[in-house]
Amino acid sequence: MQTIDAQKRALEAEKRLINAEQDLKVARDRLYQVEIQLEAAKKEVSHQEQEKRKQQSQLSSWEKELGFLEKKAQKEQLEATNYQLEVERLKRSRVDDGLLIDQLRKALESTKNIGNSILGQLGEICKQLEHMETEENKKAVKLLG
Repeated sequence: MQTIDAQKRALEAEKRLINAEQDLKVARDRLYQVEIQLEAAKKEVSHQEQEKRKQQSQLSSWEKELGFLEKKAQKEQLEATNYQLEVERLKRSRVDDGLLIDQLRKALESTKNIGNSILGQLGEICKQLEHMETEENKKAVKLLG
C-alpha cells in the first residue's frame, strides 16, 4: 500500500509538474507576447517623442517668425504713422503756403499800385519841371534878346 500511495503521489506530482510546465510555457508565451507589445509600445513612444520634438521645433520656428513679423508690423505701423503725420504736416504747409502766396500776390499788387502812383507823380513832376524849364528858357530868351 505504501508503494501504491507513493506511486499515486508520484503520479500526482508528475501531473502537477506537467501542469506547472504547461503553465510555465503559457506564462513564457504570454511574457513573450507582452515583450513584443512592450517593444512595439516603446517604438511608438519613441516615434511620438520624435514627432513631439519636430512639432516643438516647428512651433519654436513659428514663434520666432511670429515675433519677427510682429516687430516688422510694428515698424511698418510706426512708418505708416510717420507718413500720415508728414502728410498732415504737408497739407497744413500747403494751406500755409497757399495763404502766403495769396498774401504775396496782394503785396505785389499793392507794390505795383504804389509804383504806378509814384510813376504818375514823377510824370507830373517831370511835366512841371519841363514847364518850368520852358518858362526859364523863355525868360532867358527875353533877357538876351
